[in-house]
Amino acid sequence: LKAVAQPPKSLARPQVRKILRALALRGKVRDEALIALMVFSGMRVGETIGLAMEDIILGERSGQAIVRHGKGGKERVVPLNIQVRKPLVRWLKERPPAETDKVFIGRDGGPLGTDGVRHLCQSLGIAAGIRLHPHALRHSFAVSWLSENENDLVGLAQLMGHSDINSVALYTQRKQDELQESVERLSY
Repeated sequence: LKAVAQPPKSLARPQVRKILRALALRGKVRDEALIALMVFSGMRVGETIGLAMEDIILGERSGQAIVRHGKGGKERVVPLNIQVRKPLVRWLKERPPAETDKVFIGRDGGPLGTDGVRHLCQSLGIAAGIRLHPHALRHSFAVSWLSENENDLVGLAQLMGHSDINSVALYTQRKQDELQESVERLSY
């Protein structure tokens, strides 16, 4: 029996809401902006922490992040919805002066690193009672995007920085429990 490729591990909507609630309870504006950006844009950890101040363009009714160093050296523009813009505006107002032009800074005033993001996700996961890895936020975005946008693989590939829609086709696969549930609803 050949193993079937499983869809990437993503979080269910209630789990994402738990994480966002745990985040809000902490009241750390930087963390809220960082996690919102990852959850609502599908950006990779490296892309998120690599954003420079000039890469964020925020208007009253729209916003975008310019990913200059995506995987494979690709550049793209990622639209930002209101759930990202609000905490990002708050963070940019509160962000202390720093030696770096990076949007997200660590305790030392230098750029936030991947270990810092991993640690944040780990502690958030504990607070929410969920095992949380940063890349799960990207996967959750992809699954949510597809369910809200009629399985628009082309749009998802563009947003996530993939040149081939086959790279995002994995997100259309259903988990075994979802298939079981669907089969149970069948009747003649």
